[in-house]
Amino acid sequence: MIDALALDFGPVRSARLQPRPIFLGVTLASAAVILFWGIRPGGVEAFESTAIWIRCGYTLGLAAGALWLGLCLARPGAGHRAALAAVLVPLVALAAAATVGLAAEPPSQWLHDVLGRSWMTCSASIALLSMLTAPLVVLSARRLAPVRPDLAGAALGVAAGALAATAYGLLHCAESSPVFILLWYTLGMAPAAAMGAAFGRKWLRW
Repeated sequence: MIDALALDFGPVRSARLQPRPIFLGVTLASAAVILFWGIRPGGVEAFESTAIWIRCGYTLGLAAGALWLGLCLARPGAGHRAALAAVLVPLVALAAAATVGLAAEPPSQWLHDVLGRSWMTCSASIALLSMLTAPLVVLSARRLAPVRPDLAGAALGVAAGALAATAYGLLHCAESSPVFILLWYTLGMAPAAAMGAAFGRKWLRW
């Protein structure tokens, strides 16, 4: 009987995040930026600047590491140290770039670098956009089985915030200072971690 049952046992698919909800979240956030915030002046020419690649390199790197961490936390028994290190890499890299940038400028310029032109709206904008991405990114792990759904949700929330920040930085933001990006983008992504933890506690329980 055991042999007969084994013959009908097909290949097992590895547990993974579902890409469709993530793609939908990014699409909604991008559409919201275009409709409510508007595309920054400069259009295609802005993509030639180094600043836009610093912004998107930071947020995309953080999103990739946080998605990996969320996936590891959503698999019982899976190690997550390497994924946690991957989350820290873009943070450390941008912090180093911000330190070098400040050291290369006179102290009188530091406040301008920190505040930029949009410090009052940047973090709030990213947090609002995260409200579109966080539920969908957490739902991408609905088929998995995290032992700590709140922690898995928090990691996925960070990824959702980073994806929202990517849409904001790619389409609307014109800031170029690494210290501005490190401070205000990271603060804008922080509420997404709390949202993800709340959603994960509710939706990712076995």
